[in-house]
Amino acid sequence: MDIDWSHTSSQMYRNCNRTIWLKKRQHISNNGKPRNRVVSPFSLLGITIHETLESELGKYIGKKIFSDFRIENASLFTLFDRKLSEILPFVDWTGMDDKGRMIEWVKKMSKKNLRNAKTLLNTNARGYKVLEVEQKWKYELDGDLKLIVLADLVLQSPEDEIFVVDWKTQKDLQSDINNPQLGVYKLLAEKKYGKKEINTVIAYTERVNWSTPWYSPKFTSELEYNIIEEIERWKSNRI
Repeated sequence: MDIDWSHTSSQMYRNCNRTIWLKKRQHISNNGKPRNRVVSPFSLLGITIHETLESELGKYIGKKIFSDFRIENASLFTLFDRKLSEILPFVDWTGMDDKGRMIEWVKKMSKKNLRNAKTLLNTNARGYKVLEVEQKWKYELDGDLKLIVLADLVLQSPEDEIFVVDWKTQKDLQSDINNPQLGVYKLLAEKKYGKKEINTVIAYTERVNWSTPWYSPKFTSELEYNIIEEIERWKSNRI
């Protein structure tokens, strides 16, 4: 049984365990087939930036940032315009009075965030090799349980360290101590990359902040058990 566990889903479950069930049902039609994609106007900014960076960086797998390739604003903005046009037909504008104003705000903020993402990479990851972009990682936890996560970006430094980067468009900074979401990425990266040193990064594109969370030994040792325990509760509630 594959469980698409994420920190966001975990928070949703703790607030209201039926929220996850309802979210899943939104993507299933009455005949059991997947529905068309549905996007909230309030997630349009983050989705567009993520998909633009995914497409741009995905062209450079195995290449080193700045030394082998340079990210150009023109390329980013062209990709952004295409991604936005692809996503807009799936936005649910119900209750949104000023659709045009929202779209113009997304365009303005997205280009600012994309420029900042380029700055973050050129400043903090110059010479790092792009290993993976938006890859799905699966890991068998216990019995038939499988943990599934999506890693935004995985880089390798000249010193052979691994950096798992998670893009964030929000203004508010998350805690950089025992961050649950990045802790899961670190757990799976250690399984995948073996003895290499694993680092995690929260890359805030709005604030131009490159944050590297710290994890206590207790948090790290208990993380896998806590995830298994939570998934078991999901199953018992038929999530």
